[in-house]
Order: sequence, then C-alpha cells, then structure tokens
Amino acid sequence: MKKISLILIGISLALSAQAVEPKKVIGFRQGTFQVIAWNFGTLAAMAKGDIPYDKAQAEIHANRLVMATEMVKESFIPGTYIGESKANPNIATKESIFNERYTALLEATKLLASAAGDLSTLKPQVGKTGGTCKACHDDFKMD
Repeated sequence: MKKISLILIGISLALSAQAVEPKKVIGFRQGTFQVIAWNFGTLAAMAKGDIPYDKAQAEIHANRLVMATEMVKESFIPGTYIGESKANPNIATKESIFNERYTALLEATKLLASAAGDLSTLKPQVGKTGGTCKACHDDFKMD
C-alpha cells in the first residue's frame, strides 16, 4: 500500500509539473540561472583576485550555487523552450546528452563547494566548474 501511495504521489507531481504554464516555468528557470550567475560570479571574482577572498562568503556562495543548480533541473520541461526562453529546443531531442551535462555541472558545483574553504583549491575548481557551464551553453543555450 505504501508503495502504491508513493507511485501515485510521483504521478501526481509529474502531472502537476507538466500542467504549469510555460511562462511561469521560463521565469523560474531564468530566475534560478540569475542565482547561479550571481553566486558563481562572486566566486570567480574571488578566484581572479577582483574582490578579496573571504572564506565564509565563498562557502556561502558555493553552497547557494549547489542548491540553485539542484533546483534548475526541474525547470527543463518540454514545451517551455519557446518565447522568451533561451533554452534550445534540442534539449528535448538530445535529452541524454543534456542530462549528462547537467550531472557534470552538479558534480562540479559540489566539488566547488568543497573547495571554497581555501583560495588555493577554489581557483582551479572555479575554472573547471566554468567549463561545465560552457559545455552546456554551447549546445543548449540560444543566444
């Protein structure tokens, strides 16, 4: 009975996610990417020496980055790669590649959170994380 209830809850959540208006999904996705850009930008600025490195702030920004990266995945719903969206519609036809790139980004942000406590480990991981962002943008973001 418990298993059936969990299955029904999962189906209900999936259906409700599909019923969301595309404009709202696009807004959520764009907002989440703004959070990602803000927090990654701060870490990159610290790594480059553009702003002073602050361990506590680096850890806060890195942890927010992980959380936002985890959240953004739910906003990639077929039918929302239209209008004001910069998401390339080929996400739907190249889903396995998109999922691989997303997984790589999530792994990189988690490593960045682990590296944020020391500038010497933060610097190289910022570069690696930025590379995973770029890999996805190259194929799945329309300019």
